Amino acid sequence: MFSTADKISKATQATHDLLTLTELSTDDTSEAKVFSHSFLTSGPIVFDRVSFAYPSRPSNLILDNFSLRINHGECIALVGASGSGKSTVASLLQRLYEPLEGRICFGGTNIKEVDTQRLRNGLGVVSQAPQLFESASVEDNILYGISSESLAGETQREKIVQRATSFANIDWLDGAGLKAPLGEVSGGQAQRIQIARALARSDVHLLIFDECTSALDGENQRQVLEAIMNVRRMAGEENQGLKMVVITHKTEVMQMCDRVVVVKEGKVCEEGVYEELVAKKGGVLRELARGGIWEA
Repeated sequence: MFSTADKISKATQATHDLLTLTELSTDDTSEAKVFSHSFLTSGPIVFDRVSFAYPSRPSNLILDNFSLRINHGECIALVGASGSGKSTVASLLQRLYEPLEGRICFGGTNIKEVDTQRLRNGLGVVSQAPQLFESASVEDNILYGISSESLAGETQREKIVQRATSFANIDWLDGAGLKAPLGEVSGGQAQRIQIARALARSDVHLLIFDECTSALDGENQRQVLEAIMNVRRMAGEENQGLKMVVITHKTEVMQMCDRVVVVKEGKVCEEGVYEELVAKKGGVLRELARGGIWEA
């Protein structure tokens, strides 16, 4: 259980975050309004010569003429040294920031033309630090953010939870456990609940895993990797064409993806199958792997 000092610290940070949120502009920066989900399913995701710097350091380009294509149904591992721009790619996919130059297109549609809420409803994000509610039930944590219309009727609610928990490898709870308060869970269990939350929405067509196994021990990492593999298998069985972006420094995660994309100094410098890249003499991935900063 958390100590009183831990709870005060969390409450202080939450208050700061809430005040920051209330100060954000409510202006809609969309150039047009696209409300259909077809842009998420009709084609690849393309970063077309994107350059970006954070507002606090406008002269420091994080992405510099960055180009990348994520195909229908593809799972890519996005890797690179610290500060290379990996998490920035995830932020831009969610439209938390705007590119300084270039464009990002989903199915040929510039995301600047898409209603922001509609865009984010089609994304599922599993981050390094799970945002869960200890006093709420496991079921409510999984269903957090889903509209009441989508949960009409107890049968529909149970169906959504059963599907999400099955693919997220949540096997330590029975029906009663899902209804009980979350309480204290391990890091691996928290990440699997996050994955279940992402899968609970039927309109998710892009999953972003941002270093979600980096803080886990071996056993918890194995369980989360099994959950990610279940998601890939589910997408294939249901013919969803689900796209997945996995930001990682774990070699086992890279090996399970269709393609590894290596980012260096804000650009894609290498891409291909892990085994080929790590065997490439003078290659960036090979040098990073030999440098000992990544874990098996």
